[in-house]
Amino acid sequence: MKKLSIFVAGFFLLIIYTSEVYANTKGSFLSMGTGARALGMGSAFCAVADDADAVYWNPAGLAFLSKPEITGLHINLWEDTLYDSLNYAHPINGIGTFGVGVIRLSTDEIEKRESPLDAATTFSDTQTAFFLTYGKNIYKTVFGGINLKAINQKIDNYSDSGWGMDIGLLWNVNANFSTGINLQNALAPTLKLKIVEEKYPLNAKVGVAYHLFNVLPRHNNKITLAIDVDKTEGFTTKQHYGLEYWIENRFALRGGYREDNLTGGLGVRYRNFQCDYAFAPHELGETHRFSFTARFGFSLEEKGRKVQQKEQKKKRIKAKKYYKEGEEKAKAGSYQEAVDIWKKEAFPWARMGGDEKLESKIKKSIEGAEKEINKEKQARFFSKGMRFIQEGECLKAYRKFKQVLKINPLYKDAILQVAEAKKRIFEAVSPGGKARLHFEEGLNSYATGRYNTTIKEWKKALALEPELKELNNYIEKVKQERERLIPTPVRLGDRHYQNKEYLQAIKEWEQALAFNPESEAIKKRIIQARKKIRYLTQRQLARGKKEVKAKNMNKALEKFLSVLKMEPENQEAKKYISLIRKKLKKTKKQKQDISKSVTASQQEKPQKTDVLLKQAEDYYFQYRYEKAIEILEQILKVEPTNKQAQSFLERVRKVKGK
Repeated sequence: MKKLSIFVAGFFLLIIYTSEVYANTKGSFLSMGTGARALGMGSAFCAVADDADAVYWNPAGLAFLSKPEITGLHINLWEDTLYDSLNYAHPINGIGTFGVGVIRLSTDEIEKRESPLDAATTFSDTQTAFFLTYGKNIYKTVFGGINLKAINQKIDNYSDSGWGMDIGLLWNVNANFSTGINLQNALAPTLKLKIVEEKYPLNAKVGVAYHLFNVLPRHNNKITLAIDVDKTEGFTTKQHYGLEYWIENRFALRGGYREDNLTGGLGVRYRNFQCDYAFAPHELGETHRFSFTARFGFSLEEKGRKVQQKEQKKKRIKAKKYYKEGEEKAKAGSYQEAVDIWKKEAFPWARMGGDEKLESKIKKSIEGAEKEINKEKQARFFSKGMRFIQEGECLKAYRKFKQVLKINPLYKDAILQVAEAKKRIFEAVSPGGKARLHFEEGLNSYATGRYNTTIKEWKKALALEPELKELNNYIEKVKQERERLIPTPVRLGDRHYQNKEYLQAIKEWEQALAFNPESEAIKKRIIQARKKIRYLTQRQLARGKKEVKAKNMNKALEKFLSVLKMEPENQEAKKYISLIRKKLKKTKKQKQDISKSVTASQQEKPQKTDVLLKQAEDYYFQYRYEKAIEILEQILKVEPTNKQAQSFLERVRKVKGK
């Protein structure tokens, strides 16, 4: 008798749940859906799903979200029956969107009797579904999603739980048309309350949606027409039709048709909050459904911009730090160290941080420091030259005075001393005819440090006039000087290599090789450094190309500039740098033009703001969101309190994120 009473009570519940709305099948409580917005559209939401309720309607739709979002629904049904849902979605840049959700249907105070004469007792029936969802853009305009869900049912003293999985796909065919599919119970949960094991049937939802923009001129409005086909395993196919009309992205009117019933609804959106209402008639009574949605935090675009700004700020701080370090060195008279710091550290960081003022300041500081360095060199070379003259080392003196003239070609004292040293050298050697020409060529080469050429030319002169004994002495002096200088550039090159300054290392080693062309050890060093540069440049080029594809132009520019630092003549890096700078310059110019337009509109004709707003509106409906955002941001720079521009900008950012 007890079993029979429970069966009768259960049958009464079954009559309620197996109406045309819920479908007579295990897990039918899930067929009600979530969110008053979707229910007001006749549950035709599979290809529309673009909010947190996508956790239920199509997990792929979560990928459209740009901000964290939460939405809740509460419905009072019949016979003390409550239906609740709560969904939360959280997008993570570069990874996808994660979501969690819960749906609960419960009926309390259900009477049961052991026999007709016994006093009635009560029990409850509760069905709960928990969702763990993930959605991501998987290929261009194709989005995918997956739901892992846990189902629990408790009726009187019996309960059981099961696990299942849903799979969703959503494809934005173009700006107006989208289609989606959601396979619910692709991995079906199985529950066994007492004896009979029941498996949830596969449910397939296939939908299409068509979006119309700017139907009414000069008004921000959008119409969505949606159709879903819903097929549950073992049951007939159902069709759902829905319509949604947004006015100024603030007010929504909705209508729908499902299972021989008309549905309707309203929506109101204010900033990050949205309230939706849906009405659906039923043979057991009319139902009124309300849901509330809240969006919070920064959008993915805003987060990306903040991360980029934070990175640039760090770079600017580094640039300023190195600039001050260089200033301290300059004040202490260490001008060369100051120039090295400014060139190698401060200037690259300032450029990567986009600090143009500091770039200009560093350039001027470098110019000033290099002038001081040249003054010091000039004085030092001239002093050495005079000392060599006094010691009778005319050849060395000649080279030092020529170095002074390289720094300052108009230095009169150096010009006179060069002439005097040259005169004494020719008097000592006394070459004549063709030998004189070779001797002078060798002397000029010696002045610029080309010792091998000097020796070669002087040997030619000696071949023409073997009696020039003093020339033999000069050749030996140059050889000794060359041998003495070789270890210095080799040592410097090794130091640069250890500091990963491969280009500077090669320059030093090439200078050493000029002194001793037969050195195999130096040649090996140069080959090794060139291989290292090639490997690093290829790696940085690949990284730069990757950033270009991701449209991170500043990061890409940073990578390609680092290539030129190692390989100044790399044509591929130069090509990319040129293209990126043109693009960045164009973007900057567009911003400046917009800023000028907005400023002019405020000073001359305030009504021009309306024209700019219209331009932003046109860009919005052409899906050129970036341009719309640029114009609106510039308007707000001039008119920070312009509420229309503020709300429009917020709306564009939301839509762009989705």
